[in-house]
Amino acid sequence: MSNKKNVHEGHRNRMVSRLRKDGGEHFETHEILEMLLYNSSKRCNTNPTAHNLLDEFGSLTGVLTASAEELTKVQGVGEATANLILTVGEVLRRSLQESVMVGECLRISEDAKNFCASVFHAERSEHVRMIFLDSKYNYVSQEIICKGSIEQVKPDMMELIEKAIRMHCPIVMLTHNHPTGSEIPSKEDRNLTRSLYNLLFGADIYLADHIIVGKYGTLSMRENNALPDLWNEFRTKREEEEKKEETNRNEMS
Repeated sequence: MSNKKNVHEGHRNRMVSRLRKDGGEHFETHEILEMLLYNSSKRCNTNPTAHNLLDEFGSLTGVLTASAEELTKVQGVGEATANLILTVGEVLRRSLQESVMVGECLRISEDAKNFCASVFHAERSEHVRMIFLDSKYNYVSQEIICKGSIEQVKPDMMELIEKAIRMHCPIVMLTHNHPTGSEIPSKEDRNLTRSLYNLLFGADIYLADHIIVGKYGTLSMRENNALPDLWNEFRTKREEEEKKEETNRNEMS
């Protein structure tokens, strides 16, 4: 009978104790994933599975956004582990969405881009969403317009306008993702933006931006002057209206 000590004995307890005492910043990514997998693999060594997942998907984000079918193809990943990872990925996605709460201001492009990036964090297919804002750019709600190519939005343009009117939101933002590609707007993105802007403008609703979330970055079409004539035209119109309002106030006083 061998008296050789098992080097793995107590390993899980030591790892979790370190996490609870010192936090997670001193752990390697594979170690964090290894500890997560304790919850679906009660006895086996989860370190190799963590490495296999990171090797397959390239990053922790890649792991947490993988599909069930993709996950179960990885050595060491069964149904329980796949379900655990899918659940954690969804929890993370919703947590990021809650980083912008109702009433929070999205006037600044950087805030709007960060919100859109969080909305599409775990999406692996193309989605188009509309963000509804009040007159001070405060967030009201956001809604999926369609799943698939941006071109599929075109038949639903009037429905988008009706929704904005029903919700009494004078400002909206369009956003969609390019999950495997660049955030640079395509010809179709520009054409749709122009068409939607003009339709909304006729209904006294301002399309404040079209934000595209790509695989490696996020772009604001307004901020990057993708269609400068549209937003410059609106800015001029608003400035004229504000001057008239100020003149009327002065005359009344």
